[in-house]
Order: sequence, then C-alpha cells, then structure tokens
Amino acid sequence: MTPEQQLLLSQLQDIALPDPIGWWPLSHLVWVVIVGMTGFLSGFIWYKIDQHRRLFYRKEAQTKLQKILASKTSPSEKLLKLNTLLKQVAITYYGRQEVAALTGKTWQDFLKRNCVSISQPDDLDALLKKAYAQQATEEDLQRFADYAQKWIKGHHQ
Repeated sequence: MTPEQQLLLSQLQDIALPDPIGWWPLSHLVWVVIVGMTGFLSGFIWYKIDQHRRLFYRKEAQTKLQKILASKTSPSEKLLKLNTLLKQVAITYYGRQEVAALTGKTWQDFLKRNCVSISQPDDLDALLKKAYAQQATEEDLQRFADYAQKWIKGHHQ
C-alpha cells in the first residue's frame, strides 16, 4: 500500500452501532396478546370451575348410590331408596316444578325422555311395584341399580 492509502485508512473509524433495543415499553401487539391470553385463561378457568360446580351433584349421587347398595337392608328397600335418589337427581337438574309431582307412568316416561342414550328396563313399572310390595329380588335390584347408575351419569346428554 502506498503511504497515501495508509494515511487514509488510518483516518477511518469503526462503524458506530446503535444501542440495543430494550424490551420495555412493550409494543401494542404484545399488549394485545397478553390481554387476549389473560382473557382466554380467565374464561377457561371460570368455565371449568362452573362446570365442576354444576355437575358435582352427579358425583355425590354416585356416592350415595354405592352407599345404598352397600347397606344391609332388603332389596326392596334398596330399590325404593334408589328410586328416591333418582328423583332427587332429577329435581336438582330439572327443577322441583317439573319433577316433584311425577309418579308412576309419568315418572317412567320422564326418565326415558330425559336420557334416550340408555335403554330403560322394559319392566321398570313391575320392578317398582315389586319394591313397594316388598317382593324385589337381588336380580331386580341389580338391574335397577345399573339403570339408575347409567341414568345419573348420562341424563343430561
């Protein structure tokens, strides 16, 4: 290199870099994402808590059903208690005005109408009559208990 070029090169300075970009203040897009995610998470948590609160009665009814079946009473008494439990579940979900006065065939029709996804025993009327007459057998109790358990679990569908 010539001395003139070396002189010119020595006069050059390094490139001045700008200061690094800070993370604060946040951009508008970041604020929108933060607000959106906070709203979504709040809504999701509220939905799950509300769903748990509204469907808690089913878990409680399943527990009561198991206690009834484990009790040391006659099959007829157990069957009647299970029918009462079904009525309580129906009142909880559908309201006292719609359910409380139902008996006999209208009660059975209500059970069938509000849970079409499971099959109702064909002799449900006979099962309940046997229970009231204190003539229910363990087999009758088991069929009704299976139906009651499925109805409690699936009536809202």
